Order: sequence, then structure tokens, then C-alpha cells
Amino acid sequence: MCDILLNVLNIVFIGIAIILVIIC
Repeated sequence: MCDILLNVLNIVFIGIAIILVIIC
């Protein structure tokens, strides 16, 4: 369960980083 949660958080964090790069 913890591994799945960490994976989801990782994907969300990477997605936010990509969006910030596109905006900037």
C-alpha cells in the first residue's frame, strides 16, 4: 500500500514539475 501511494505521489510531483516547465 505504501509503495503504491509513493508511486502515485511521484507521478503527481513529476506532472506538476512538467506543467511548471511548460508555463515558464
